Amino acid sequence: VTSTVVSPLELLRTRMQATRAANAGGLLPMATALVRDEGVRSLWRGLVPTLWRDVPFSCMYWLSYEAIKRRVVESSPNKELPTSAAFAAGATSGTIAAFATTPLDVVKTRQQLQQQSPAAHAATTSATTSAATASSTASAATNMPRASAQGSPTATAMGMGAELLAIARAEGVGALFVGLGPRLAKVAPSCAIMIASYELGKRYLGELRVTNLAAAVQGTTKPTCLVSYIASCDHHR
Repeated sequence: VTSTVVSPLELLRTRMQATRAANAGGLLPMATALVRDEGVRSLWRGLVPTLWRDVPFSCMYWLSYEAIKRRVVESSPNKELPTSAAFAAGATSGTIAAFATTPLDVVKTRQQLQQQSPAAHAATTSATTSAATASSTASAATNMPRASAQGSPTATAMGMGAELLAIARAEGVGALFVGLGPRLAKVAPSCAIMIASYELGKRYLGELRVTNLAAAVQGTTKPTCLVSYIASCDHHR
């Protein structure tokens, strides 16, 4: 659901990173021009490969993280997961998932850089050519085909497997992993920070709950709504 909702923003981000001309008017004018030239449905171009990328990514990430977490907790003397270990486990899991789904990210980027309108196609092709030497385009441009900045003309009509196979046959297997470095540099730290923050927050709230429960039992403080609710749940078990 989240990937579907933010897909238009992902498409606009990709195009703005790939073409210098797209940054001139800003996000809203670019979206308006895209809808006018290519239709509302064009905002969701690349949604299918985005879902193919994000769903397996989440599955692999959480499976890897939980496996690493379980091993760390079992080997820990106090049976807890240190924040540093959570950070490392998040980075490792994110790296594994990002590496495995990079070919799907390549297909997604190529489809999002396609144009339907001939006028828009010519404008973006010209802008992409002039921006190819700019260092600021490295993030999204690294996933673009070597032969054409717009991807194969029939990419959106092809199935995911057929698209991957066509890229591998035409440009080699290495083309499926173009942009892997920048992707790992982005995903690994973001996953590490996210999961470390989650574990730290969960530990803090857990300790706060225990403290409040103990204080409520001793009658030294008035129990909060959360503590009262938890106590009632325990009473009715």
